[in-house]
Amino acid sequence: MSIVGVDTKTEQKYTSLFEKQKDILNEQVSETVASHREKAIQFFEKNGIPTKKVENYKYSNMLPFFQEEYSYDFKHEVFNQDLSDVFNCNVHDLEATTIYLINGWYYRQNQLPASLPKGVLIGSLAEYSQSHLEIFEAHYNKYAKNEEDSLVALNT
Repeated sequence: MSIVGVDTKTEQKYTSLFEKQKDILNEQVSETVASHREKAIQFFEKNGIPTKKVENYKYSNMLPFFQEEYSYDFKHEVFNQDLSDVFNCNVHDLEATTIYLINGWYYRQNQLPASLPKGVLIGSLAEYSQSHLEIFEAHYNKYAKNEEDSLVALNT
């Protein structure tokens, strides 16, 4: 269990940001994601930014990273540039598929292979949380659990 953080002003900045942007964050995802996010922000509010008293963070001072000012991109904007002009993987004898994310959003114009191995899906997490619900629910929040770590919770 986490130890409550020591900088409530910084922690409130992030919980307030979530509350202000919640509708935008949840408009394109399944109810499963929205529900996990709600529980996660409650866990973060209760436990705060981990301090060195938390075993997994005993050698890390996380607070300075949260005190920085960052910009956020909550709405997906269409990016109309051929990214193969920007980057192309040309390693001899390496079969590779390049997947682009722009500011955390899946780039729809990715050049995907004609066929993928069985069980492999490449696409938007938001879209797949709805279109592949059974697979999504079998794996989402099962490996990095938001009810055990404040930073995992904040990234849910």
